[in-house]
Amino acid sequence: MLINLQPYAQPIRIEVHQAAAAHEAGVVFENEEKREDMRSSLREVKQAVADGLFALKREIHWQLEMRYRTRDEWDEFLERPSHGGIEADEEAIHAALARPRDSVLTIEDDSARLYERL
Repeated sequence: MLINLQPYAQPIRIEVHQAAAAHEAGVVFENEEKREDMRSSLREVKQAVADGLFALKREIHWQLEMRYRTRDEWDEFLERPSHGGIEADEEAIHAALARPRDSVLTIEDDSARLYERL
């Protein structure tokens, strides 16, 4: 069984990219309902492991990066149902999205765990 996890405690990081430079611009949080769903799922998996049904075989970590070049792309990202709020330098974000060579990058920590049935 393979489970893809997004660590709910970690907000999505935002960077503004201007020419060759990148600047931190804030974070985006997942909504509480999604975070609770994730916590609940992790509790179920933990219990299945404790009950001897599964054993952790492998875990991998990576970062998912998404680049936004227009205001429409950025607004579409913010309208996701799992969006729970943003703390960011919105002026820097909007300025970058107004310039053709600049962009906004979101960086999301991600991981997956592979469990084997015992």
